[in-house]
Amino acid sequence: AEYDVPEAEAQAALDEADRLHRAFADRALREDIGVSSGWAAPSFDDSSWPTVEMPGYIDADLPRLDGVVWLRRTITLDDALAGEPGTLRLGRLDDYDITSINGVEVGRTLLDQGDGRNIVRAYDIPEGVLRAGANTVAIRLLDVRSSGGINPDGRPLDITVGDAHAPLAGAWRYAVGFDSADSGGFPKPPAYAVPAGRPYRRAAVLYNAMIHPLTDLNIAGVIWYQGESNADGTHLYRDLFPTMIEAWRENWRRRTHGPTAETPFYFVQLPNFRAPDTKPVESRWAEVREAQRLTLERVPDTGMAITIDIGDPGDIHPTNKLPVGERLAALALRDVYARTPAAPVNGPLMRSVRVEGRMVRVEFDNDAGLRTTSGDSVTGFALAGPDGAFKWANAAIHGDTVVVAADGVRRPTRIRYAWSDNPVVNLVNASGLPASPFEADLE
Repeated sequence: AEYDVPEAEAQAALDEADRLHRAFADRALREDIGVSSGWAAPSFDDSSWPTVEMPGYIDADLPRLDGVVWLRRTITLDDALAGEPGTLRLGRLDDYDITSINGVEVGRTLLDQGDGRNIVRAYDIPEGVLRAGANTVAIRLLDVRSSGGINPDGRPLDITVGDAHAPLAGAWRYAVGFDSADSGGFPKPPAYAVPAGRPYRRAAVLYNAMIHPLTDLNIAGVIWYQGESNADGTHLYRDLFPTMIEAWRENWRRRTHGPTAETPFYFVQLPNFRAPDTKPVESRWAEVREAQRLTLERVPDTGMAITIDIGDPGDIHPTNKLPVGERLAALALRDVYARTPAAPVNGPLMRSVRVEGRMVRVEFDNDAGLRTTSGDSVTGFALAGPDGAFKWANAAIHGDTVVVAADGVRRPTRIRYAWSDNPVVNLVNASGLPASPFEADLE
């Protein structure tokens, strides 16, 4: 049906989505209470505002928020810097901003400049703006698609005057100026709102253009690293991913008339991403990881590299790829090239869960040398009772199992491990490989 849409109609849908998105962005800035409340002024008392560490994201403190969030930080500058021109370096913001110092706007990046997530901010500070003593930076952050904040990608976050640098990393005060949820939610950007915005996402486009031409070649196996874009349809992914694997195998068999043995298919479970959560939460990334774990269980001749320990909170594509390659290679060397490993080549995988009164005992595959990387307790477990509310659990290694219990959960009905976008976990085996996230019903 998407292919049958005339080009003019598709363009009209894009234009309308863009109009709705921009109009709502204008409304968010217009109805932002921070302006009338004087939140940019250095004299404003923000001591009652909560704090959040920057660089970083506001997701953990303001989950699912789209709208306007104000971020304020006050630093002290030497007398020698008073009145001098300089540069405010903020790195990449998610998504847009109007930024001031001591109540004077020094820069703005809004929708007409492109995707704000990819624009590095370096705003000129005019003469006379900086003061001796206290100086307040106020970022009026327009977040249009989750994950608002200052990207923790290592770029400088400071005020520079000549050779002097005043760091801005640390605790920032924040408050919400406009919450789109109160007005029906932020309309998606056009590229996400209608199929015409991302034509390569139409059915079969990527496959026909980039995969099918390869099916005339004999291959030893497949390595697959993907799943981020399926976080909006996680339970569908439980069927979609295995079906894709089977379809690829069938097409290669048919095209190359190769052996009947299944083509090895190794994939990377999604790594940790975004800010850690301080309490048990729902997580779409965790749901994708669970779909991947279930694929490993249900589809033969597959392997999964667990990477929950080597992601980057500020980069959806973490740059630390060497361990990923090593973990995938270890699977292929064992399964395809008959190398006998001296230690487990994958992290612990949940094999069974058993309720023992108020406790739950978890058994794992690849459990040789089960241990923690820090402390005596195992972190990352949560239990829920009949009310469905998850609570952090206490967990400890007992032989080759982990025993889990949670205060306030007398009759456990569900268990989760590492169930977060960026879980704090420490369970590994003798190879130092991390345990896979999982969830399980206990009734």
